[in-house]
Amino acid sequence: MQVLDIQINEQRQEVTPHGDFSFPLVVYHTILSKNVLGFVDWHWHEDVQFYLVTHGAIRVYVDHRSYVVPEGDGFFVNSNQLHMVRPEGQPDSSYICVDADAHLIAGFWGSVINLRYVQPYLRNPLLPWLMLEKKTVWQKEILDMVQEIYVADTSKAFGYEMDIVILVKRMWIQLIRNFDFSSGSAAPSAVSSEHVQHIIEYIRKNCAGALTIEQISKAVGLSGSECCRCFKKATGSTIFSYVQTCRLASAVELLLHSEDSISQIAYETGFCSTSYFIEVFRKQMGTTPLKYRKERRMELEPGD
Repeated sequence: MQVLDIQINEQRQEVTPHGDFSFPLVVYHTILSKNVLGFVDWHWHEDVQFYLVTHGAIRVYVDHRSYVVPEGDGFFVNSNQLHMVRPEGQPDSSYICVDADAHLIAGFWGSVINLRYVQPYLRNPLLPWLMLEKKTVWQKEILDMVQEIYVADTSKAFGYEMDIVILVKRMWIQLIRNFDFSSGSAAPSAVSSEHVQHIIEYIRKNCAGALTIEQISKAVGLSGSECCRCFKKATGSTIFSYVQTCRLASAVELLLHSEDSISQIAYETGFCSTSYFIEVFRKQMGTTPLKYRKERRMELEPGD
């Protein structure tokens, strides 16, 4: 399954359902070029997440850093970690992603499994993320299990849910049993991370209007220079660039789900002119807004 545009609330929490109460897990096979912006924007979720890159390479931004993950390798993102995924080199880079609620591992919250093997490691600042490399035996075993989960979820043979639960539990114990917590990569600063999240929230809420660094820095309680430095270090992007990304994301929503003209959309999403909107859109998306609207609506038509 692929979600073309994940749903994110104002706090950047992903609200796309990851399964349901009866089976809180979802398996994605994401081709980044099919995403509405060509990448997965900043978000976080309660679930733990395991990636396996199936084509090309991806760049994962997490914990104030970015990491290139080549084909055959993968990545682990712990619960509540703000992260973003972009293609590296090839726009159609793809990956399998397993999103699992901790309840699936713990069984029930009062269990010895939860108390001893889940809660001490969930959101653990020493393990916010981990590169999974096929050259490392125990990490390759996790990557192989991600592939097994994908096959089981695709086939949906009798008992596949039980097979997946067993594999997720095995992946988790493999992770916490082998990870060296004495040399773990602790989050650089809870305050710094909180500031970055507030900056992102403020931009998302206000990107349709005229935004200045002074407005943003005042809203998050930082000086202008510290605001820019903190954001650049955490995301690898300038504040201005992220403002444009947010405006483009809003424009894409309107292109796909409204009948507004291109000029109206440019105005509603904060671009200073229609020509500038078209220029920025073409540079980011590789096509014009009008052509994008026609082509993507055809793709989204039922039965296609």
